Amino acid sequence: MKPVTKEPRILIVEEEAIIALELKLKLESLGFRYIEAATNTKQAMKKADEFQPDLVLSEIFFSGKTEDGITLVKTLKKQFSVEVIFITSLTYLADDPNVQHLKPLAVIGKPYREEDLISVLQAKYSLPNH
Repeated sequence: MKPVTKEPRILIVEEEAIIALELKLKLESLGFRYIEAATNTKQAMKKADEFQPDLVLSEIFFSGKTEDGITLVKTLKKQFSVEVIFITSLTYLADDPNVQHLKPLAVIGKPYREEDLISVLQAKYSLPNH
């Protein structure tokens, strides 16, 4: 059972530590307080089991690895009913049936624009304008 909080629990799955930190700081500046980060799918599953996220910001593919964000998100959706925002340099995958099947809130290109992320989060969580 998820701990009761009004605020969403956000899990960032990003292999580049600097991008994960940048995303975390941006989310904190928007008022989100429950944020965890993972650099690979194995770590993400472990953190998700402990943290039980509501929203996942994830890569679609991790460079040089067989793991992928699509499989991860499928598993997390089954276990935790999470929402997802994909952040990827492979924006053409937004139209991929495997990605569309997951009904992401958005597929945001890298390097990501703050306005794009804020726009999606404002629509989902009724944030004040920033």
